[in-house]
Amino acid sequence: MDTPTKAIAQPWERAVQHLSAILERRQGICAWERATDGRWYLIQVVPTLFPDEEVIEIRWGGRQRPPSRILRLPLEKTWDTVAWSRDICRRRYQHGYYPVP
Repeated sequence: MDTPTKAIAQPWERAVQHLSAILERRQGICAWERATDGRWYLIQVVPTLFPDEEVIEIRWGGRQRPPSRILRLPLEKTWDTVAWSRDICRRRYQHGYYPVP
């Protein structure tokens, strides 16, 4: 007989809640930093000239330097924001990044 396993709270779950709330509200910023080398990673929702369209801007770089990369993606209304947020936050944690309060 299979018994359901209780979901184990992962260390990145609080960041998942924060990022998915930002994506649902369509406004705000979520940032991570890696203390060992000062690298940072930032996700924000950016408004456009069109009222029905929002863009997610993802930036990353190093301490006291401009962003080394900027990626802009359309924020689709049909996205599973929780699953997308969980994937991003899990990878940030695996790469040594921690949320910036």
